[in-house]
Amino acid sequence: MCRFCADNMIETKTIHTVEFGDSLVVIRNVPCSACDYCGETVFDDVVTEKIEEILDNYKIIGPEFALIDYSRIA
Repeated sequence: MCRFCADNMIETKTIHTVEFGDSLVVIRNVPCSACDYCGETVFDDVVTEKIEEILDNYKIIGPEFALIDYSRIA
C-alpha cells in the first residue's frame, strides 16, 4: 500500500535522476514499486544499494551528463 494515499502499489520500472553539483545522472529501467494512483515510487534495499554503487562509480568518471541503463549493469 502507498504510504501517501494508501492505494495499491505495482511492480514496474522507472527513471531515476540525480544531480551532483553541475552534473545530471539519469538511470533508466530502475525496478520499483509505484502507486497506481499518485505515482509515488519506492526502491527496495537491493536496488537502492545498486543505485548508490552506480552513483559512486559515476562520481569518479562522470561527465556533465550521464544516461545509464540499470538493466544493462545490474
